[in-house]
Amino acid sequence: MNLCSQFVREPMRLVGRSAGLLLAGLLLVGSCVSIGMLSWSASPAQRRAEAQQRWVARAFASYRIAIRIEYGGNSCAQELETDGERLRRIVANSCRVSWIGVTTVARLFEISELLDRPTPCYSSLQSCSCYRVVQGSVAYDPQLGYPTSIVYRRQVQPNVTDFEYWRRLLSTRRLPTCGPNNYDVTINVVALRPIT
Repeated sequence: MNLCSQFVREPMRLVGRSAGLLLAGLLLVGSCVSIGMLSWSASPAQRRAEAQQRWVARAFASYRIAIRIEYGGNSCAQELETDGERLRRIVANSCRVSWIGVTTVARLFEISELLDRPTPCYSSLQSCSCYRVVQGSVAYDPQLGYPTSIVYRRQVQPNVTDFEYWRRLLSTRRLPTCGPNNYDVTINVVALRPIT
């Protein structure tokens, strides 16, 4: 009797262990799939394309836009009127930095697209020893689609993955001067209203 019950218990233990391992494996795979589905979201390019479609479908062509830009401890503001996407008139502009330019909605979409591009070399004087790192986020108006907020961090760092970095290091025996050109940039649309 003891021998017979041992033959019955041993396979049951193996079946129990196998079932337990199988169940644990299924739970692990199910958890990974669930986390992947929860964390999936549209890419920045997809979000921008959807926002641009909403902007193109708006019921008005001309608009007045007011923005505030903060960068490296400085701030400025612009208020513009457009005829379509062409500048009609500058109402106010305290932004005296060339990279800002005239900030229409089309320009805001351009800036948001720059966040998706590969990092460019920083200075042509140093070949590609330094590169610009831009990381940020963009929020879009849910109805009209225009970018309401663009926030990014601009950093210039040594480009240790590029041959030019090492060539310059060996030839000059100095690290490239990538500069302290690191700062945060925040662009907020304060107001946007149609012009009739």
